[in-house]
Amino acid sequence: MASVVSSPLTLIESSASLYATSPAFKLPLHDAQSGEVENWEPISYSRFKRDIELFARHWSHVLKAEGVSPRSIVGVWYVALRIQRSQSY
Repeated sequence: MASVVSSPLTLIESSASLYATSPAFKLPLHDAQSGEVENWEPISYSRFKRDIELFARHWSHVLKAEGVSPRSIVGVWYVALRIQRSQSY
């Protein structure tokens, strides 16, 4: 019987357990001068999970210091710095 995914976090946890060293996605590595994509860095499922946990801990401390109660619902406004498309895909 297939397992039920109840949230994005449970999907990440199960993927990190099942496919720890497999690449979840790749990040582009840009040349410092030209800005062109030189290479791609694979990010494993286990690293992705660790990064999410680190990000969550950081913001938990920041929000707690500002008086936000644990398990409060907060909005996140994310602004991309700059998105460049490579000519070759």
